[in-house]
Amino acid sequence: MDVVRVGTRGSLLSLKQTSIVTKKLEATNSGLKCELVRIKTLNEKIDRFAVKTTEKDIYTKEIDEALMNGDIDIAVHSLKDLKNELPNGIVIAAVPERASPFDVLVKGKGYAGKTHKVIGTSSMRRKVQIANMIKDVEVKELHGNVDSRLKALDDGSVDAIVLAAAGLERMGYSRDVEVLRPDVIVPAIGQGALAVTSRLNDSEMRNVLSGINDNEAELEVTAERAFGRVFGIGCDVPIGALAEIKDGTMNVIGFLSDINGKKQLKAEIKGDKDKASDLGRDLAAKIISIGGDDIVAKGGQ
Repeated sequence: MDVVRVGTRGSLLSLKQTSIVTKKLEATNSGLKCELVRIKTLNEKIDRFAVKTTEKDIYTKEIDEALMNGDIDIAVHSLKDLKNELPNGIVIAAVPERASPFDVLVKGKGYAGKTHKVIGTSSMRRKVQIANMIKDVEVKELHGNVDSRLKALDDGSVDAIVLAAAGLERMGYSRDVEVLRPDVIVPAIGQGALAVTSRLNDSEMRNVLSGINDNEAELEVTAERAFGRVFGIGCDVPIGALAEIKDGTMNVIGFLSDINGKKQLKAEIKGDKDKASDLGRDLAAKIISIGGDDIVAKGGQ
């Protein structure tokens, strides 16, 4: 195998993330060269303000199709963009070392001096939790890539925005930020992690990708995705989870809310890191036992 065709979205952040993966692959496989294949996904074709969709495959569908058709050999995604169940024949073949999983509050000029604060985000998960952390807050719908959201902040359209720390880090942007630990905002499932997908039947490629897999990152996202999979819901209902490993023990925190933020549930669990899937499912059971089943039954209403 001399050349690996790598599918990716064309955004600057996607290209930065893909570069992380391709550099690791070329460094660990002598003579291997990666060829980028930019693929336009539905997310780039629609107006997110006009078209309200919560389907996560708006970020991945066209890339998945290219992978299954053999137009590319692998694909690189933000793991949080993947649906809980991947299309038949596609697997996550590697999860490289994880960046920061946390959200950050990026503050604009004069933020501290304002009593009524306008915060920009399009994430329902972030919206319902912001109300808990800031008094007298107005949440403004804000879509777009990292650059466009930072522009809205600099233009004064909002007083602050909430972003994934990993996105800022990978773009190399230095800003006045407040890191939001999970006791304040529980991050999205898989946030900060990259997923490299391949065809299930391509054993040679999967073997190559195993060389860039980070075992702890893989176990963490396995627990988080197991938690989300129990509910069978996507970003139309506020949900989040974060698994962290320390000294062989995994701690997982899970979050579920109705869409208005009136009923917010949070729970934690600890256990053996090698039982990641079980921990995720057991945490979901705890959330269900304290009222999560009611939220799911009502579709988040």
